[in-house]
Amino acid sequence: MASDTMGLQLPVEQLVPGLPHGDDRIEQFSMPAALGNSAVAMPAASSPSVEDALTGLDWAREAYGFTGSGQTVVVIDSGIAYDHPALGGGFGEGYQVVGGWDFTEENDADPYDDGPFGAHGTHVAGIIASRDATFPGVAPGVDLVSLRVFNDQGDGYFRWVEQALDWVHENRNAFENPITTVNLSIGTNVHLNSVPAWAVLEDELAQLAADGIFISVAAGNGFRGETLPGLSYPAASPYVVPVAAVDDDGQLSDFSQRNDRVIAAPGRSIWSTVPDYVGDLDGRPDDFAALSGTSMAAPYVAGASALVREALEFAGSTVITQDTIYQWMRDTADEVFDPITGRTYRRLNIGRTLASIVPADDYGNGVEAAYDWGSVASGSSLSGMIGRLDDADYFRFTAAATGTLRLDVDVDYRLAPRWDLSQISSADVSPDADFVEFDVVAGESYVVGLATSEGLGRYTIDATLTAAPAAIDWGRVENERFENVVLGPAGQSFMLTTMREAQLTIEALFDGAPGTVELELFDEAGNLVATATPNGNGARLDVAVAAGARYELRATGDGIAADLRVTNLVRLSNSLVTVFGTDRDDVFQFAAGAATQQLVVNGVDYEFEASSVQVVQFYGRGGTDTLLAQAADSGSRAQLSAGSLSLRGQGYNVLGSGVEQIDVRGGQGTDRATLYTSTGDDTVVARPGNVTISGDGFSITVSGYETINTRSQGGNDRLRLYDSEGDDRFTAWDDTVRLRNAGSESVFSGFDRVMVFAREGNDTALILSQIVDGQVITPALSAVGFDQYLHRVIAVPATSRREMLVNSTVRTDRSTPAAPSNNTAADPHHNPATPDPGDSRAAVVSAPPTRRITSDSEPDEVRALLHDATLERVATSWASLDVAERATADSQWALGLHELWNRWGLNQRDAFFALDAQDIADQQAQAPTDAPPPDSTF
Repeated sequence: MASDTMGLQLPVEQLVPGLPHGDDRIEQFSMPAALGNSAVAMPAASSPSVEDALTGLDWAREAYGFTGSGQTVVVIDSGIAYDHPALGGGFGEGYQVVGGWDFTEENDADPYDDGPFGAHGTHVAGIIASRDATFPGVAPGVDLVSLRVFNDQGDGYFRWVEQALDWVHENRNAFENPITTVNLSIGTNVHLNSVPAWAVLEDELAQLAADGIFISVAAGNGFRGETLPGLSYPAASPYVVPVAAVDDDGQLSDFSQRNDRVIAAPGRSIWSTVPDYVGDLDGRPDDFAALSGTSMAAPYVAGASALVREALEFAGSTVITQDTIYQWMRDTADEVFDPITGRTYRRLNIGRTLASIVPADDYGNGVEAAYDWGSVASGSSLSGMIGRLDDADYFRFTAAATGTLRLDVDVDYRLAPRWDLSQISSADVSPDADFVEFDVVAGESYVVGLATSEGLGRYTIDATLTAAPAAIDWGRVENERFENVVLGPAGQSFMLTTMREAQLTIEALFDGAPGTVELELFDEAGNLVATATPNGNGARLDVAVAAGARYELRATGDGIAADLRVTNLVRLSNSLVTVFGTDRDDVFQFAAGAATQQLVVNGVDYEFEASSVQVVQFYGRGGTDTLLAQAADSGSRAQLSAGSLSLRGQGYNVLGSGVEQIDVRGGQGTDRATLYTSTGDDTVVARPGNVTISGDGFSITVSGYETINTRSQGGNDRLRLYDSEGDDRFTAWDDTVRLRNAGSESVFSGFDRVMVFAREGNDTALILSQIVDGQVITPALSAVGFDQYLHRVIAVPATSRREMLVNSTVRTDRSTPAAPSNNTAADPHHNPATPDPGDSRAAVVSAPPTRRITSDSEPDEVRALLHDATLERVATSWASLDVAERATADSQWALGLHELWNRWGLNQRDAFFALDAQDIADQQAQAPTDAPPPDSTF
């Protein structure tokens, strides 16, 4: 077990004349002669914080955070087990134990605390500087130097100590951090109050004291049986600080020697580091043990001296000696009465010592107690100190001008500045930065706090006030975008005048860059009207404004370049939303919904509750405007003409005028649309459920509708009609054509020229010719690629009597051409006024072998082919020609076609396939590309 005595008496060796019994041996004031692994059997020690609470060290750690950093402490003892993790885990530069020497018989540079009679020096080192969280040293920030003067058998001699003291003087500045402290937990078993004649260390001790090095020496453990004060040697030297031991109750330990010069410190059952060979012998050098003695009290004071030196340096002292530190310890110590000697001694109170050294707080520690800095402008400066870890200095000041205030802080010692900007709404910087910036307004008051996140120190705050730039006048705005406006903490002001009574929307767009921007809108009286609402791409504010109103926009940021967009085009009045166009190209979008109606006006999104909005009116103005409208799920009714739209659905009505390009998307189910061409020459391109009309300066498109009616309003209008991927049925009569499939029906009327292209599915074309006043009237169109062609001729009598004069039908497919038939018969069930496209009664005949028109064909051959072929075969034969062959066959085609029409008794003007060379060229060039584009999403 650990001993509470001074240790075993060592044998006499005649080496130094004048020593007691001629012996120059020294002792360790705690260690027994053979500790072995008995440390694991030690009785439980008190909590490691008991002795720290006694000396105020625990409070001092929390208040000041001093660790002795920047200093080196020398342990002259049995060596240090420097592989212990609490002592840095290694030896040399970069470790906590930075160097040392073994002055025993080994005389080498490896001062390890070897067994079997070691561990004393390692225990002492841990009391000074352990970095273990459970058993921390007094000054864990110091570096250590191990000077070994006890050998493996536990023997030590003054001559080795003398060499070690000389080494300290010679190497006091040899390390990164200077040597400031020496600990000697050693001595002789004597009881003295003055230096004996045989003392051999006085010159060396005097030199170190002159060097300013604090020398902490164990007072000795030989007080039992004594009644008078007395110390061991070298504790009795006037050049050292003798240290006595106290128990947990603060009273002097019964074994501790004492006199009037001592500083007492905890020395009973002190837990600290020990080598593995006196621990649990598990091969890991991570053991701790509790030992008692003045050998434990001396390193406690040694570590405390490093903290006092650090505090004095922090307080501004430039000359610090052993006497300086000793006097601070004595003047702030607790008093302990000793009933045995009848005297009062001094017990270390390191908390009070440090509190006495560190200057008092110089500025208010809170917002309410903030120091009045006065008016702050560029060049204003303020100096102060953070003297405790929980200290925070607060300053109240007034801005001398409007702009951006930057506060730079310059610190010394170990202060890590941490700002408190909780009272500054515009500040958005890291609290650990060495400067802060925020916007200020002239004459307004602000409060800033400064604390520390680690360590104490002094600081100087320098102010730089950058006046805000003059406001930029944007003039009258309705839809403007100002690009790459760099916004810093100082901000920028913009003046604007609204164009109309409507919503004013102002956005800051970051173009994908990370950053923050704040927007504030003020009226002419300086009242805050609206602030920005941050979103994923920037910030936005919306406010209802009057026409011609004047506003100031203040925009601030963290240095990011943003685009500022101002929109004054949308007005909400009761249940009517009005959207105004500009003189430029505008893009409007509308999407109906059950809960909300969504608008996009030149890229700006708006959303209104469907229950509060019934009518949305779009007004185009200059430029080429575009409107894309998405109907709700089902049941919409749309009517479109050049520049005009009316879209009605459940709970909404969309009107558009003056819009050059209109695109309406249907929902599902029973949507119906009616389209009108202009009075000029227009082109219509359609497929089932999708129609586009384009003319001079306009286009209108409807897609996704079940029923579409398209009417020509005059001019020379052309219709290009395409089938779907499924089975389609095409019907043409008079001036009307219809394309129907399983999901939609499109009807077109009044067109001058119709071109129909069937490419996919099993498609049928039904052509109805009418006999009116003795003449056969056949729709003027071309139909290409159908699987089945049906042709009927019906009579329209002068009387109301229903009479079918001719019923001529031809069927064919793409593989087996059929010959034409002139089969006619009266059909009492046929109503000539309302022809039935669905009536498919007809005769089917076989066709002769197929012949082909080529560039070498003679006119007679062409006529023969046309006489024998069906109308489908005529079209497919022509389609089989290449461009060169068609150019050669133009004249042959015209002659043969004329012959065919004469055979049937038809006028060429009314011919079913009244195709000329230009028509064929149009089919070849435009059929692959004229199909309406695929539907796009809203």
